[in-house]
Amino acid sequence: MIDDRLCQLVERLRRSGYQHRLEVEYQTYESPQDDVKPDFSRFLLKFREQGLVKIVETDGMVIYCSDEHGVQV
Repeated sequence: MIDDRLCQLVERLRRSGYQHRLEVEYQTYESPQDDVKPDFSRFLLKFREQGLVKIVETDGMVIYCSDEHGVQV
């Protein structure tokens, strides 16, 4: 549901002349265990086609950043 709403927001912004790429930053409170890496590549799949998704820890460290290649940090 959030994925769809973010896509609708991007469309409305584009119609109003906004030309920048919208970024969503999601903060997680627990860092993943070294032996268990969560797969963030499926998080906000539709929005990712139009925007950027970052997953960060509370200290600001980016643990995932989607880009054109879906690179996991």
